Amino acid sequence: MPTSKYRVINRLSALFRIFSLYCLCHSAFSHADTPTWQLVTEHFPPFSYEQQGQMKGFSSDLVKLLMEDNNLTYQFSLYPWARAYQLALDTPNTLLYSVGRTEEREASFYWVGPLASINVWLWQPPGDPALDLQDSQQMRKFRIAVIRKSAVEKKLAIDKRFTKENTYPVTEIEDALLMLSHRRVDGVLMASNMEKDKATLLEKLKDKVEKRQMVMELPLYAALHKASGKETAEHLQQSLFKLRGNGKYQQLLDEYGLGPELVMRHLK
Repeated sequence: MPTSKYRVINRLSALFRIFSLYCLCHSAFSHADTPTWQLVTEHFPPFSYEQQGQMKGFSSDLVKLLMEDNNLTYQFSLYPWARAYQLALDTPNTLLYSVGRTEEREASFYWVGPLASINVWLWQPPGDPALDLQDSQQMRKFRIAVIRKSAVEKKLAIDKRFTKENTYPVTEIEDALLMLSHRRVDGVLMASNMEKDKATLLEKLKDKVEKRQMVMELPLYAALHKASGKETAEHLQQSLFKLRGNGKYQQLLDEYGLGPELVMRHLK
């Protein structure tokens, strides 16, 4: 009788060990199959910004919904734009969002979007003559500051009206506005959504810088590292279509005070 009892106990113990090993292996494989995605962006309100230690903004909330719709684990990181862009180029399982999709960048990523769009405006000193955007000779003499490695800089690089000699890349838009106020450049290209965030500085510089004319409209996308797989981008794109269809996309627009005209032209 005791021998039979011990056999049962030993069998149960062996089964438990096998089951535990199976669970550990299954967990390991599941973890390997679902890596944590790094979601990187810059301070770019109302699309992305940090508030009380949490990532907020229209694009941040939208990308979060896309990831959760596909059961993908993720974590957010906020960097200066050039660093965020380089991380997305170099690091697998990295997603860069609120990024302009240019011809030069096209082959470097898998793309999801557009998430939204922005208008880019030219700022000049008050009283300076208006710039004729179609006059290539005038444009080539015009010194203009832009954010380094931004989509705007990329577009200027392939625009024959501009050269490296008259384009001044800066790390932060504040640097560009200060350069303009001291007439070290003739103009600054700045996305319209940045005006509210830089309102204090713009108020201080109101006698030295002035918003003049819209230069371009720029759709914003999410860009995935090429090694992360085309299939993931396709799934996220389908989730974006679904969010537009079920009304959650419009809810986010309303929450952040963004009108449908901001994005709908690029979502058809």
